[in-house]
Amino acid sequence: MNNFRVLLIVDDNIIARMMIKKSFQFLYPDWKILEAESMKMAEEILSRERVDMLTVDQNMPDEDGLELALDVKKRYPDLKITLLTANIQKSVKDKTIAENIGFIEKPIGKETAIRIMKIYEGKDEN
Repeated sequence: MNNFRVLLIVDDNIIARMMIKKSFQFLYPDWKILEAESMKMAEEILSRERVDMLTVDQNMPDEDGLELALDVKKRYPDLKITLLTANIQKSVKDKTIAENIGFIEKPIGKETAIRIMKIYEGKDEN
């Protein structure tokens, strides 16, 4: 069985992407990490790559992160998705839970990679 896994980080902020990537690679070095700075770029990657886990920033310049997550979930129902946001609104958090999408509050720290993996494994309790 192939244990090779792929994480796609979608965030318009390069520093946020670098922080997630660095913490994730440190704990899970066998994962391939892809990055997208826009929804358009994420869609292009998803059309050509098999992705196991997607993290998406809520506040993106070209689209709402939750809307992207919901759209991607319809097309890729087995893909595990986590919404990362500093804009913590109860309605957004409630919708992620209802749609079985992970929810992580920013700021990003060393525990972020652990939470992403727990969501991937179905062990996170939002």
